[in-house]
Amino acid sequence: MDRFRLEFILHWIWAAVFGILLITGLALLGPRYGWALNYNLAMADYLHRTVAILFTGLLFIEILLELKRILFNDSKREPWLVIGKSGFALITFISAWLLIISGLLLWHCTEDDHGVTALASVVHQTVTFAMIIGMTWHLYDKSHVLIFGGGRR
Repeated sequence: MDRFRLEFILHWIWAAVFGILLITGLALLGPRYGWALNYNLAMADYLHRTVAILFTGLLFIEILLELKRILFNDSKREPWLVIGKSGFALITFISAWLLIISGLLLWHCTEDDHGVTALASVVHQTVTFAMIIGMTWHLYDKSHVLIFGGGRR
């Protein structure tokens, strides 16, 4: 499989994973958004945690691809990768780590330390909403490909 196709596939797997995490996370926020998964909070919780493991694995794959690029002095631009040299790569990388760390704290510290749980919840929700804004901007910015057939005019 050539490099471009791998990057393209990874990019859309990221999009699907983020979409699933977004829908299941909204359902977990409470009754106001429970309709997103028909108020089945147990399924939302299970699916959210399972897909979060995939999200973490994808981040490590992206890190390995970026390390390979750095070690072999590959200066080719990687437009499809979520982290790298282009665009908001550092912001995406930091946001992904904040989501992973705060998610782990929410997963494991809910009964032990309520202060940590509250802080992790605020961080998790704030970063999520910031990523929704970033994703919306990304879709708007890249829509020229769909409108003009490949390039900005």
